[in-house]
Amino acid sequence: MTMKEKLCKSLGFQFLLLSVVGIFVYNTFAYAENEEEWMPDPALREAIREKLGVPADTPLTQAYVQLRLTGLRGISKGIVDLTGLEHATDLQSLVLNSNKISDLSPLSGLTGLVFLDLGNNEISDLSPLADLINLEVLGLSGNQITDVSPLAGLVNLKNLTLIGNEIADLSPLAGLANLWLCATTSIPAEDWMPDPNLRKAVRQKLSMPMDILLTPACITQMKNLDIRAMNITNLTGLEHAVNLRVLIAYDNQIQDLRPLANLKEIHYLNLGVNQISDLSPLAGLVTLEVLGLSSNHIRDLSPLAGLTNLEDLSLGSNPISDLSPLVGLASLKKLSLNNDQITDLSPLVGLTNLEDLRVSNVTKDIFSTLPLSKWMQFGYDETCDLEGVPISERVENREHPSIFGAFGGGIIINLPELTWAEAWAYHDLTWSSLLFTSTTWLPTPEGLKHLVHIETARKQRDNILSLNPNTIFIVAMNYWAANPGEYPDDWPYWARDELGSIIQAEDHGTLLIDFTYPGYQDYMVKRAIALAKCGLFDGIFFDVWRDDWRNREMAPYYTYDVHEAAITMLRRIREGVDEVRDDFLIIVNTNRSKIPRSAPYVNGTFMETIDPYSHAGLAEIESTLLWSEQNLREPQINCLEGWADKTEPLDSPRNQQWMRLFTTMGLTHSDGYVNFVSGILSLEHEHLSDIWKEHSKTHDRGIKHSHLHDHIWDNFYDAPLGRPVGGDETKGQLYQNREGLFIREFTNGWAVYNRSGKEQEIEFPEVVSGVASGIEEKRGHVLSDLDGEIYLKSASGLETAPTVDVNGDGTVNVLDLVVVANALGKAEPDLNGDGVVNIQDLVIVANAFGNP
Repeated sequence: MTMKEKLCKSLGFQFLLLSVVGIFVYNTFAYAENEEEWMPDPALREAIREKLGVPADTPLTQAYVQLRLTGLRGISKGIVDLTGLEHATDLQSLVLNSNKISDLSPLSGLTGLVFLDLGNNEISDLSPLADLINLEVLGLSGNQITDVSPLAGLVNLKNLTLIGNEIADLSPLAGLANLWLCATTSIPAEDWMPDPNLRKAVRQKLSMPMDILLTPACITQMKNLDIRAMNITNLTGLEHAVNLRVLIAYDNQIQDLRPLANLKEIHYLNLGVNQISDLSPLAGLVTLEVLGLSSNHIRDLSPLAGLTNLEDLSLGSNPISDLSPLVGLASLKKLSLNNDQITDLSPLVGLTNLEDLRVSNVTKDIFSTLPLSKWMQFGYDETCDLEGVPISERVENREHPSIFGAFGGGIIINLPELTWAEAWAYHDLTWSSLLFTSTTWLPTPEGLKHLVHIETARKQRDNILSLNPNTIFIVAMNYWAANPGEYPDDWPYWARDELGSIIQAEDHGTLLIDFTYPGYQDYMVKRAIALAKCGLFDGIFFDVWRDDWRNREMAPYYTYDVHEAAITMLRRIREGVDEVRDDFLIIVNTNRSKIPRSAPYVNGTFMETIDPYSHAGLAEIESTLLWSEQNLREPQINCLEGWADKTEPLDSPRNQQWMRLFTTMGLTHSDGYVNFVSGILSLEHEHLSDIWKEHSKTHDRGIKHSHLHDHIWDNFYDAPLGRPVGGDETKGQLYQNREGLFIREFTNGWAVYNRSGKEQEIEFPEVVSGVASGIEEKRGHVLSDLDGEIYLKSASGLETAPTVDVNGDGTVNVLDLVVVANALGKAEPDLNGDGVVNIQDLVIVANAFGNP
């Protein structure tokens, strides 16, 4: 651009700027009408001035009211006359209860009103409200109304209060299908709905202010109510919600269900995680289709025997032993059970519509009480011919840090609001023996069969991939041990001691399998090939894997040479799966050990490192991880897991430091996956604090559980580090040859890991910002011993500048200039980031004219 062009543009901008600022000033101060003429009520003027922040010495204009007033609250202000409000055409909410208003005609054209409360005034004529079709909430209690027919056309009205009026006929309101009506009673809510948390939930549902009386009539038309996790103990009052179709009361302290006994329209009821033992009030709710009762104190299911429309029933974690009351529930399609007191599933044999049965934590013989054909009826099958999703691309396309989840991923403790699929999708790789909720291992006389509800599992997989396209799905195969009841006691492949007794694995509660038998290995190869053929699974996982089986304590109890048998089985499995799938993955748990004999057959190691940690121990872990990166087959999926200090909360500063250490160790030594978990292995344990909301209830109920792989999601994991720059030569690279200080570059920054024994100073080739430290835009940074940090480059585009197209119409033009001019002195839109909208922001807009 020539100097002349720049000068012309500058002059043009000055004229344009003067014009826009002139418009701004004109819009603010023009039309200094006599406000007492167009809005005669002084109390109303004062309420509007207060709302808009207009000083007493500044004229209040019709144009300003029209432009700025979207909501007004003037309770007990002595307002008599609403004249002037007809100019507030953008008004959406108006609360003027407890005044002396009688004439509503100024409101007749305010069609944008959504919320209007005029309670306790002197109103008798509602005809001015007839055209306010966007009204959703209307409060008219305490007036002189006798005729409600003008309201008949307010089709969006949801909440109407008419308490304290002399209305004889409510029939004009019959056509308002969404209306919740509170009409004529004045009984205090505490008398008919004593639980304060329930009252609060109902008011929130009805969008009802606290100064409007809650009455039984208010909830008669309520169709659904969600009161989960609100510490509610008493449902009294809900007996008036006679049209309720959906009630979610999950996770409260409810015992008595009698208030629900007459809710004859209810179709969906979730009462899970409460204190319920008596189901008799539900016996007459024959419209129920979905009923959730998990985690209560229920023993007797007989009240459910007549609920013949039930399609979905959840009974997990209740002391139930007898399922016979369910025998007549012919419509039942889905049933969830989780209880070791249930010994017989045969009452379910006649349920011909039952297609989804979830059974867990049950006794060892329970599966034999249903024939395999019945499991097939539930939609399960051994065979699966679904086409798989390419694996290598998902491994290669990940951004780092890349987090994995062992054994189902555990629970993300600080994100309890996530759904099962959302929590799964936070991880780029996860394995589990029951990978999808629609899979099960079924003991049969022929052996343990992996049954999959294929269509349901496919939908779950596709849903997770829609949330995270790079997720890898691994199914765990327990080759070395089995749970009691998975195989019969006379099964030939148990590992037995000198007395012939089945050997129990220490600390696992499982029984050892003699996997050296060729017949058992044939069976394992067949299972692995079946999983590889099914496109739902990307690989298999073997826990407890070593190359040095001869040196293990249990080696003498195996029939054949366990050292050779293990490698033979692994080789046969690899050969078998390679015949049906090109890139099917195998990952094994080696803890801190290297596995040179297994390396040709394995894609990754799960390094369940197990605390405590020392400088020397960390060096051993680094060495194994780096060896695995250099020697295992492609595509590689090495997974490094660190364990927290269990004497401190998982998110304590010390544990956060350990989390950063293991994350950056993984980043500097591998292209793999990382995680940092609680490491609480024991089924009997105590917590320093309630690790998530009301988890203490699980302990109070004596429910055995562990938290071994539960973890928190730290903001550190969200750092957009990108992908590694360079290949294997960049892994395990020392910074300036300083022992124990490792650095690796990624597209958007560097990962640095320090176990050198001392604090270290690092100088980068450009200014960078520390993710954890918060130190920004410096080349020199300091890192403590036994810590790690991610440093992000300034040029990585991590911060997005505010768009100059402030009105979002697709191009920068004079309209954007007007928006910015009208915001002078405010905080937004602050285009240059100096904290306030000023002349510099106007210059930015003008210089961007014509740009998108």
